[in-house]
Amino acid sequence: MTADAFYIVRWVIADGERYLLWRDGGARADEYALVPGTSKLLIARSAAELAEAARRHGLSVANAEVHVVNLQTVRSTLESLRPGRPLSERSAAVLLEAWNALDDLSGSLESSFMTGETSQQGEVKSAYDKLFYGNNLPAVTPEGSRYRPLLSDRERQALRRLLRDAISRAEAFLS
Repeated sequence: MTADAFYIVRWVIADGERYLLWRDGGARADEYALVPGTSKLLIARSAAELAEAARRHGLSVANAEVHVVNLQTVRSTLESLRPGRPLSERSAAVLLEAWNALDDLSGSLESSFMTGETSQQGEVKSAYDKLFYGNNLPAVTPEGSRYRPLLSDRERQALRRLLRDAISRAEAFLS
């Protein structure tokens, strides 16, 4: 990754697509670009439009493949969660990626829309951990092993509530 460079992220939302700039914060929090001097996201309807806006604002954009956060896929994945059925690696990846993207977006806006209800914090943390380990990253999964997490009813409900609410709030910011 290029230091201080932003990467283009295409968000697929209910009413279409939006393009944003994201960067890895390193030791700081990851962030989405704001219009300089404001607390508003730098948003465009195409990658070319976003690249032009970034240039106008003096922001560096890395030449890399556009990353996609598809909230429609996240919604359908949340709907597919069933009691007694372990998550597939793909479902865990979709939900974890969305969680992290929504958390970065929330933090960039200095909003708390990714904060779950206090009574659900235990279930939320446990669900996040299961999604993380369900990605079976080589650094945390022993060779030859696979982990397919099984969410409890409370974890599944807390996860659905948190992500559905965050998606609704994110779409309001992106519209």
